[in-house]
Order: sequence, then structure tokens, then C-alpha cells
Amino acid sequence: MRSPVPKQRQNGRAKPIVITPNDAAQLDPELIALVADAKRWARELLDGKATSIQQITEREGLCSGSVSRILPLAWLAPDISMAILEGCQPSDLSAKTLRNLPDMPLDWEKQREILGFPHL
Repeated sequence: MRSPVPKQRQNGRAKPIVITPNDAAQLDPELIALVADAKRWARELLDGKATSIQQITEREGLCSGSVSRILPLAWLAPDISMAILEGCQPSDLSAKTLRNLPDMPLDWEKQREILGFPHL
């Protein structure tokens, strides 16, 4: 005679398994925040609410040069900004990638090329 198999108790922390297609949007909060910061800082400078990049750097508690490297992201092509907000950026594009770019060109076509977006 077999002994009954003891029932295992569930601890109430069930984790659902979510399967998403490879082409599903992948929101990256850090990447979105980086672009949003750049746009906010540019608006503050243009509106005169901030008088210098150094002022923003000190207020935000960032390392010297951080704001200067991030600020050009305020002028990303509109389709690139929208793709990032919708989570449709290339899989290898991250906040770290953008922070480490030496220079972001103002030319939208060059931005698409550098960041791996399809040409329009």
C-alpha cells in the first residue's frame, strides 16, 4: 500500500508566466527618464528657468559633464522619441548606450543610423 503524497502548500506568491512575442514593445523606464530629463532641462534653459548647465548639474546632484552629455537628447528626431516612449526602440538601445555616445548629431537621419532605427 502506497502512502499518500503530501499536498504542498502554496505560499500566496504565485508569479504569472507572461509570454510576449519577440517584437512586443519593451518599455525601458531608465531610457524614457533620460530622454525626458534632457527635454526638461532644455526647456528650463530656453525658458530662462535655469541659467546654466552647471546650475542644473548642481541641482540634480550629477557629476560634472553629465548634463552636457545628456542635453543633446532633447533634440532627438520625433519618431525616435516616440519609439522610446512606446518601447519600440532597438533591443540594444539603452540609457547606458545613450549616455556613452560621444556626440549626438542634430541631423535626424544620422541619429537614426547611429541608434539603429530604420530609415524613413
